[in-house]
Amino acid sequence: MKESRQSNQRSADEILVSQIRDGSSDAWQALIDRYEGRLLAYTRSRIRDSAAAEDIVQEAFVGFLISLPNY
Repeated sequence: MKESRQSNQRSADEILVSQIRDGSSDAWQALIDRYEGRLLAYTRSRIRDSAAAEDIVQEAFVGFLISLPNY
C-alpha cells in the first residue's frame, strides 16, 4: 500500500514539474504548499534558528527553479 502511495506522489510531482516548466504559477504555489512546511520543520530541527531556516528553505526553492532545466 505504501509503495502505491509513493508512486502516486511521484506522478503528482512530475505533473507539477511539467506545469512549472510551462510557466504555471499555480503549480509553483502547489509545490511550495506541498513541501515548504516539511522543509521548514526539518531545517528548524537541525539548526534551531527560524530566520536562518526560512532563508535556507527559500534558497532551496530558488535552487530548484534554477536547476529545473537540467531535470
